[in-house]
Amino acid sequence: MIYGKFLENPVFNLSHNAQSLILDKIFRDNVNVLEMKACLYLLCSEIMEHTQLLISVKNDYELLHKILNYIQNNFTKDISLKSIADEFCYSYNYLSKYLNNVLGISFVDFVNQNRINYAAYLLKNTEDPITDITYKCGYSSIRSFNRNFLKIMNMTPKTYRNF
Repeated sequence: MIYGKFLENPVFNLSHNAQSLILDKIFRDNVNVLEMKACLYLLCSEIMEHTQLLISVKNDYELLHKILNYIQNNFTKDISLKSIADEFCYSYNYLSKYLNNVLGISFVDFVNQNRINYAAYLLKNTEDPITDITYKCGYSSIRSFNRNFLKIMNMTPKTYRNF
């Protein structure tokens, strides 16, 4: 009944009667197995009154962890979804859909957010010229860097540095 599902609202208050019965029967020294089982059924009933079970989408968190580590270690280089698909032996289309579903944004947007966050750090903590920061963050074009910086940070790199 619950395999592959999750609770829509996992936090709620038990009714007073259920709470006192469960505390009285389960948390004592001489526990009667049948009483404990009855309390667990009561608890299940309370759960189903307050929420519903939703089908969960299977997520491969090990794959996600590997991909995020790879991106974190390589976002300053020329990185593409195709190179990641080749690295982990997955199809490009599968990884594209997977990352969109799990992260809620496209691969390109995710990489750009990492690059721009790193650029913002460098702008505030170094005296490096903006052109050098552009290339250190993995951009090959100053125009792309400026466009993405403005899109994500809502200001130009120069304004951000002076802000």
